[in-house]
Amino acid sequence: MLTEAAACHDTGMPLQVTTSRTTAVLARPGARLVYEMSAVLARRIPGAQYHVVAGAGHMINMEQPAAVRKLLIRFLIDLGG
Repeated sequence: MLTEAAACHDTGMPLQVTTSRTTAVLARPGARLVYEMSAVLARRIPGAQYHVVAGAGHMINMEQPAAVRKLLIRFLIDLGG
């Protein structure tokens, strides 16, 4: 699934992958954690940025709004926007 998702991102558009260290989403044995899958996805997409927000769960933007805002502003500044 990650390979297909990465392959779909062939537009050359900038991408920022932001996640948390959530562990409760995948319960089956041997399953990767969400942040691990996000890291793999970001590595497979050329130029993608990857960030893990500490102290957040599934609703990163609501649980750590200042951290997310900072990341988004930095992302936009880096784009020249």
